Amino acid sequence: MLSYFNQTDVLKKHLETWSQYHDDIKQQITFQIIDDCSLKSSAFPVIKEHYDKSFDLSLYQVHDDLICNISGVRNLGATVADTEWILILDMDTIISPLLAQQIIDIINKTQPSQKIVHKFNRKMPGTNQIRPPPGICFLRKDLYWEIGGCDEDLVGSYGYTDPLFWHRCSEKRIPVKINKDLWVTYLHEGESDIKRNNSRNLQIFNQKKRTKKYSTDFVRFKWSKINLE
Repeated sequence: MLSYFNQTDVLKKHLETWSQYHDDIKQQITFQIIDDCSLKSSAFPVIKEHYDKSFDLSLYQVHDDLICNISGVRNLGATVADTEWILILDMDTIISPLLAQQIIDIINKTQPSQKIVHKFNRKMPGTNQIRPPPGICFLRKDLYWEIGGCDEDLVGSYGYTDPLFWHRCSEKRIPVKINKDLWVTYLHEGESDIKRNNSRNLQIFNQKKRTKKYSTDFVRFKWSKINLE
């Protein structure tokens, strides 16, 4: 699932990369784009022009203009997904054809009873820094909901969606593996131009860690699936 917000040029790069996947890989993946109420540049015209229909793509549109609706978008993606596994993806992260094959290989080797969340590494351009993307991961859909999904009480301000998800994952003692040989491609231009004041969400994060009162009110907005035909 790819969260989209007003970034047409970056979306083109995702579509172009997906079209380069081997046919066998394309047949095993359902591609999902969720447009988080992009008022400036919606995803639909870009997809209509650049989607070559060589892979299975679905577009979902969020109709309510909510600030930093990251939690809601991810919960919507997990709700509509019809696959056993889901891959949480942001606009600033490209999954190369090689990485797509490596992900499929790991999934095929994972035992049905094994509970595990997989993460990746990334190289930050212009630096020597190597670190995993904060929220990018792949896991079974039922495990996503077992962890508790993403808490939508954070919607409305920036920050702490990922830390709260990983905190709940740790609470449930679900192992997280950083696959050091799996590399995502980082795109600086893929980062959203948003206000990054996280003071409100820091308070919510600390309160929820203390009280363990997590929200189960998921997908609190109007949305629809867009016909791409």
